[in-house]
Amino acid sequence: MRTKDVPVGETYRCDVPLALPWRRYRPETMGDSWWPLTRLLGTYVPLAVVDVDTAARTAQGLVMIEVSTRVTVELTEDQAQEAGLPAADGYQVSGILLDAEGEPVELPRINTLTVPVRWLHPVDTPVSPSHHEPKLDWLAIGRPELQRRASSPGLLRSRLKVLSSSHRRAVGDGT
Repeated sequence: MRTKDVPVGETYRCDVPLALPWRRYRPETMGDSWWPLTRLLGTYVPLAVVDVDTAARTAQGLVMIEVSTRVTVELTEDQAQEAGLPAADGYQVSGILLDAEGEPVELPRINTLTVPVRWLHPVDTPVSPSHHEPKLDWLAIGRPELQRRASSPGLLRSRLKVLSSSHRRAVGDGT
């Protein structure tokens, strides 16, 4: 695809090539995405585009790592005082988020990737036979709490739907 054909807010299938030649895909160009992309060689992932750099011909997007019911919230100083906790920074509350009926609420856990725009394809186009679904825990590099499970076949397609709807709510429908 071309940079002018990639609007922010759309979700694409990102086909990561089988190799990342050093001359073309340098860590300085790819930023923090270089290492996770080396773990995704030969795979495809859904990418919800949040920014396009026309000069570098790259797109930054969100990739869903997993769906979880577990949440962690940092307490403000006022909240810690009201709870009767000694004055200190960094209090957190962790647990499971429940809805009004007491059922667990599933929330997406996401990571950002910067990729060349030419790797992006419309979601409904056929996947190259050389590409496969990744084990999404590879994207959680540097985040040990997310490195605990791999995706099962077909799970990526269901995550694509959740990511797409979550991203639309976050940036608006554009209407």
